[in-house]
Amino acid sequence: MSKPDENIESIEQAVTLLEEDLKIEPGFLIKLNDEDDWSFVIKSHAFLEAALSHLISEALSEAALHDVFANIETSNNKSGKLAFIKALDLLDDEARRFIRALSELRNSLVHDIGQVGFSFEDYVASLEKQQKANFVRSFGYFANGENFELGGQSVSTKEFMLKSPKRGTWFSVMALCSVIYLAKGNVKVRKILASLQVDIEAGPNLDT
Repeated sequence: MSKPDENIESIEQAVTLLEEDLKIEPGFLIKLNDEDDWSFVIKSHAFLEAALSHLISEALSEAALHDVFANIETSNNKSGKLAFIKALDLLDDEARRFIRALSELRNSLVHDIGQVGFSFEDYVASLEKQQKANFVRSFGYFANGENFELGGQSVSTKEFMLKSPKRGTWFSVMALCSVIYLAKGNVKVRKILASLQVDIEAGPNLDT
């Protein structure tokens, strides 16, 4: 069972550090929860795109590639950001599923001006049974299970996501951004270990 109440401070700290890395005004993600639903989706996705580009360029040790990756489609499984994320083993299946789902939703909104009045609640209400299950599975990323703890009580992820889809999606965006920040740290550890492995394989320097 996931426990956002216990992790919220560390999540907010990681998110703040990620905002700092991306040179974005502190509190950007926190304030997104106050946006209308259409703006929330567009801005959340834009932030995640920037974060993913940053993560990939860090993993490849090429900061100069950030702008290149920024212009690559996110959800394409063969040539998009998610293809690189998977190939480099930077984020797990659940994280990639959420990113893909949010990206698909964003694309459906941004290419149709008639969607500016988009409502999460109306959107969820329009879904068929299996589509609702898929929505909960993808957008309920933060919960990592059938239940999570909120306000000291166990809450059904399914019920929460169907009743408060925007808030649940915001939880998932926050959780994912903290995971991305931690993934950056893992990248640095990998580089150190790889360097040590090279030194070990090279053997001792007998000239010193």
